[in-house]
Amino acid sequence: MSDARVNFLDPAVRAAPHLVYARMRRESPVCQIDPAGIWAVTRYEDVMTVLRTPEVFSSEGSAAAFSPPWLDRNPLLGAMNMADPPRHGPLRALISRAFNTATIHRLEPLLRQVAAQLVPPMLERREVDLVHDFCQHIPAAAMMALMGLDPAHGARFLAWAKDFADLASIALDENRQSEIRTDLREMEEYMNGLLEERRRNPGTDVISDLIRAEIDGQKLTHEELMSFCFLLLPAGIETVTHQLALMLHMLMTRPELQEQLRAARSLLPPFIEEMLRYDPVAQGLFRMTTADTTLGGVNIPKHSIVMLVMASATHDEAQFQDPERFDLDRPGPQNTVFGHGIHFCIGASLARMELRVALEELLSRAAIVPGVEPAQWRLSLAVRGPAVLPAEIRAV
Repeated sequence: MSDARVNFLDPAVRAAPHLVYARMRRESPVCQIDPAGIWAVTRYEDVMTVLRTPEVFSSEGSAAAFSPPWLDRNPLLGAMNMADPPRHGPLRALISRAFNTATIHRLEPLLRQVAAQLVPPMLERREVDLVHDFCQHIPAAAMMALMGLDPAHGARFLAWAKDFADLASIALDENRQSEIRTDLREMEEYMNGLLEERRRNPGTDVISDLIRAEIDGQKLTHEELMSFCFLLLPAGIETVTHQLALMLHMLMTRPELQEQLRAARSLLPPFIEEMLRYDPVAQGLFRMTTADTTLGGVNIPKHSIVMLVMASATHDEAQFQDPERFDLDRPGPQNTVFGHGIHFCIGASLARMELRVALEELLSRAAIVPGVEPAQWRLSLAVRGPAVLPAEIRAV
């Protein structure tokens, strides 16, 4: 590659990043990128090395990525995904109890109903934005049900979720920065009220479960509960919204694959797994070096922010045969999109269920083709997906 740094927030890179990632794996698998001179790690083995050595690559890098200088306060920074051992273990043990199989099964009928109800209005309009009209509503319904939130405030929850994804975009004008600061203060006030209400009147939601939960007499503090609320709501909405949009974008451009899935629902799980490899929403996980270290033959200074480019690791030719081919029968290494080891995503099973249900309900009722206008892509280091996905929808 040339000496010029790749800008990961260049709209052209966000729209079609895999050629850039492939070149980086060949020529500079560990290197600095723009914005901000972050260190990018693009090969599978190097990514796994970082994930397996939290003592050298601290999860505090995630906190740094979501705490830009213009943001005065962010309760998210105490969340478990930004904690290292030994603090991480007790937090995860308490929180994991809320993400059991029974909870996921309980949510499926609700999400199926939500997805089914979204399709008829789209069929009436014909020309739709699949992100706004379909994708965002399934994970929003899941998070509201899981946390016991009032659906009347759904628009606020969606706006807060977008704010958190935008924190990792770095290139925001002053008006957007001011808007995010105001929104996060509003979200903190809302969540404080929610926690107080659940303490007085506990229910069957995950927040009530976490308030009650104990391990060896230890409970989550108010600050830890607040951090979890700030993590769960936006992460649960944004990631599934954009992963679903990426899947629908693929199906619009591959009508034969769309028909294949419509004819055989049994192919949906392998389709979801291959999409999580082929075009994952999670572009990067962030870490911070605790000491000067060497990775892939490159020296990285202490206190550097390191971005694990997950979407590149899942296309690494050294691990995946013919990685640019979309293959429903693909064998291969474990998918890294949900992380690895102590930081494996506790919501992975829930996310897979949401994606499956949304696809089943939409494809059983409608065919989708590209709209007149092209997709518009999110400009974020953390997630990649269409911000707007124009489509024409037809009954089947």
